[in-house]
Amino acid sequence: MIATERHESRRIDRQLFGRCGRQGDPGTSEELVSLEDELLTAYVGNPLRWIAAIGLKMPGKLPGRWMGRILLRKGQRSAERLHARMRHDLLKMDEQLSDSLAFSGKME
Repeated sequence: MIATERHESRRIDRQLFGRCGRQGDPGTSEELVSLEDELLTAYVGNPLRWIAAIGLKMPGKLPGRWMGRILLRKGQRSAERLHARMRHDLLKMDEQLSDSLAFSGKME
């Protein structure tokens, strides 16, 4: 399997990479991600991407690989935190709305 883009959720990435082998057969996966990927542009700051771009120009593949992994982890964590906060806020708003609607019922 060749992944050209990462999902905002690490859980979904693990599921997709785990399914590269079928019916017990071993499988391999490779990921190719650009510094201009939507996950990185939306959730990782420009200075970090700039530093990574400089690191990719260094000789050898090691700096680019670990910098890419760090940036992807940071982007996915930021996205997951944002989505968790959105779910929390939605639940809080739902509880407030439920309380206000319950209070506006018939008076006995």
